[in-house]
Amino acid sequence: MKSNNFKSSIKLCGIMVGARKEETFIRKNVIERLGQTHQNIKIIIMCHTYADKAFEVANISDPQLRPFNR
Repeated sequence: MKSNNFKSSIKLCGIMVGARKEETFIRKNVIERLGQTHQNIKIIIMCHTYADKAFEVANISDPQLRPFNR
């Protein structure tokens, strides 16, 4: 059975964002990425340091967002 759901036919687009000492800019960066016109996206944020609060700032509650802290 063929699906008529347009969103299911849109390809998934992955966006990777590296964050190291980006506490000041990461939230704006994430919000801009979430505002993309392409609807089927996953944003992966790799926070590379515990020296700042980039992970906490980037950890916005959104199903398209996957922050990681290493």
